Amino acid sequence: MENYFLLEVGVEELPSRFVESTLTQIKENLEKSLKENRVEFKDIEKYLLDDDFFQWAKYGSSENGFELESYKLQHPGCEEKIELAVAMIRNMKVVENRKSTSQEYKMQSFDRMMNKLQQEVLMLYTYDENPDDISPEATLNKGLDLIAKIPEIVCYAYRTKVHYFDSDSLFIHPVNTEYSIAENILQMLRIDRSFTKIEASVLDMCLVLHADHGGGNNSTFTNVVMSSTGTDIYSCFAGAIGSLKGPKHGGANLAVAKQMELVIDKVGLNATDEQLKQVIKDILDKKFNDQSGLIYGIGHAVYTLSDPRCQILSKQCKQLAIEKNRLKEYELYHRFEELAVAEIKARKGINVCANIDFYSGLVYDMLGLSKDLYTLMFVIGRSVGWVAHNIENKLYSGKIIPRRTSPRRQAPPAWRG
Repeated sequence: MENYFLLEVGVEELPSRFVESTLTQIKENLEKSLKENRVEFKDIEKYLLDDDFFQWAKYGSSENGFELESYKLQHPGCEEKIELAVAMIRNMKVVENRKSTSQEYKMQSFDRMMNKLQQEVLMLYTYDENPDDISPEATLNKGLDLIAKIPEIVCYAYRTKVHYFDSDSLFIHPVNTEYSIAENILQMLRIDRSFTKIEASVLDMCLVLHADHGGGNNSTFTNVVMSSTGTDIYSCFAGAIGSLKGPKHGGANLAVAKQMELVIDKVGLNATDEQLKQVIKDILDKKFNDQSGLIYGIGHAVYTLSDPRCQILSKQCKQLAIEKNRLKEYELYHRFEELAVAEIKARKGINVCANIDFYSGLVYDMLGLSKDLYTLMFVIGRSVGWVAHNIENKLYSGKIIPRRTSPRRQAPPAWRG
């Protein structure tokens, strides 16, 4: 009886120039391993199929059933994959139904887009001739290169995602060197490449306002802590992106967007102040939205009377709302902001203000940006601050070791990493 062993290797992140040599090396190592373990086999064939290439090992001895079953147990569902590979090889066409994969991706698309950006940033390490040069000058040059490349990576990755998983048209527009980063983002994401001056101006201001917020925010601190160990800037950026991915940091504008969508669905754009006050009370009483008792977009760890970034963005948002004929929606946001601040003051006796996340989601929505891109826009802006703090750490600081504030026992010195 002839059995088949399928070895699947993902090479989508591997530079094309390494694929052939990698394929040859894997085949040679597989042959050597089979012979050393006295596993009889006829031949090994290689195929490049769809997103993956498969190493196909045919072996004829029925005594190897244990090894095959062990592989199946460690890789549940591989029988279907083997059948798929056979069909693809014989018919020379893709027969896989991607519907379930697409639905799964849509549920996790935000997470995956951020993870994809991490992967691509780390991939840039392999294209750098001297990636581990962490001198301030080299860090500046590499940082500027990242600031320039990340918007392009984001736009191209998103357009690829919506084509492959959402069956949308695939178009790739080249960067226009005469445009600003904000203008390029808009023209690369739109099929007709058009945008208005107000659209470009508002997006540009969003990026400026998100560019830096001191060294204490989580993603910047992550970047600085990693930088202090002497690692490369690509690894620092990947860590910072992972931090910003968290819903308690970069995902805050998405929480605001969801909250306000629910508010508008409940009371409408023509809601009275009394209706809005009741919704606000319901949110604080954990009766509405996610029952957390939090009004997303209201309150800040440092700012109390006002967040200057929010005030600037609010004015920009109003200009864009007028152009998009969505002034009534902006006005509802503005009234909600004022009423929420007043209600918290009345209940708790403290001063709070709206933060930058309160209006940024509305701005992105009026620009026609998918929610998948909201936090990625945050990355594009904040990358400037990451580079600045990374360099500052190299110039003026040493290794950062956060100290515990709780009275926990420390491990012996020999155990500490």
